[in-house]
Amino acid sequence: MEAWLSRKWKCMLFSQITLENQRTRTEYGEKTPALTDEYISKLKEELASITPPKGSGITDFQLLLVGPVGAGKSSFINTAMSPFADRIMHKAAVGTSSQSVTRKYITYPVRKSGGSCLNLRLCDTPGIGDHSGLDALNINFLLDGHVPSSFEFSCSRHISAKTPGFVHRPSLAEEAHCVAIVLDSSTINDLPAVTMTLLNDLKNLALEKGIPLAIIMTKIDKLHEEIAENLADVFKRPEVKTAVDQVSEAFGIPPNHVFPVKNYHSEMETEIAVHGLALLALRKMLFIASDALEERTSANEERQGSTADVTESDTA
Repeated sequence: MEAWLSRKWKCMLFSQITLENQRTRTEYGEKTPALTDEYISKLKEELASITPPKGSGITDFQLLLVGPVGAGKSSFINTAMSPFADRIMHKAAVGTSSQSVTRKYITYPVRKSGGSCLNLRLCDTPGIGDHSGLDALNINFLLDGHVPSSFEFSCSRHISAKTPGFVHRPSLAEEAHCVAIVLDSSTINDLPAVTMTLLNDLKNLALEKGIPLAIIMTKIDKLHEEIAENLADVFKRPEVKTAVDQVSEAFGIPPNHVFPVKNYHSEMETEIAVHGLALLALRKMLFIASDALEERTSANEERQGSTADVTESDTA
């Protein structure tokens, strides 16, 4: 019975892509919404209203961000927080270095200007590189929810059951509910083979566990000078479509799961287009996380019901 449910769950996971294509309209071309003040307000309201499925036992979606050193994971977290705070946020530490500025696993709540939080947490990780300590073994523990908050990764040691704070029996609420691979769109072709291998291993591991994926392409303003000048038309740019298709093919992920964004970097004030692109990516992550959790919760209920039927039959 358990093996059958596992196969059923995988079928449900891949079918959610078809459902999601019908659910969201943020595709390239004329169907892309205009990034206006009104639309940004609607996106913020919609995101603030999204909660984990009933019966899942979850209060906050855990959205895990992974990617190479310098891809912009921490900057994306700050950028995604900014629309709700009505200012540019600087919660996650950022910087320029050959090594990852982020050394710890940190989860960030997204707080509205009024003080209340959305039902999600953006989970920051060290950049994948020679000295980050984020390899396949540690990533597996991250996905399963074993890694304690503020754990500092090291290339000289792996997390294990003996690590202080190690979560031995993580609940569904502590697991990753969506994984976003963050890539620098201007250096996609220069990723080392070892990094691509690890990212593809991560993708396969996440899918095996029933965790949906998205890809966030940062620094799209570097693809062409006209993109930087008119960020609101990013979905109509052929350079962006080419980059999205390239990443989609490389990772075997549908193009409508790949989101181009521009993080706040040198700006002094907020910009509507920057807000809009980050919110669209965040909404997609919540949608696919919610769909996957609904199916998983339903499968668990079916399994519990089957177990109850067997127990009743045995005692009859």
